[in-house]
Amino acid sequence: MSEQTKNLKSVVPGAGVAVKVLPTKSCPKGDINYALKAFKREVKDSGKMEDYNDRRYYVSKGQKRKKELERAKYFQYLDDQEQ
Repeated sequence: MSEQTKNLKSVVPGAGVAVKVLPTKSCPKGDINYALKAFKREVKDSGKMEDYNDRRYYVSKGQKRKKELERAKYFQYLDDQEQ
């Protein structure tokens, strides 16, 4: 079974982030290592962990605005350096 075929068969339709454990010739009961690898990739691509880490602590609106302003100033500084 090719990597792409395995990936398509391991997808669970309708689920947010889920994968199936697929049986292979070397692992008739299912290849758990491949399933874990695919699950970690799904979680990373979906952004669930980033969202969790962002919501871990309360951040006030003022702090968010201040951070956004600092970020904008930094990118403006980088743009000015290129010119």
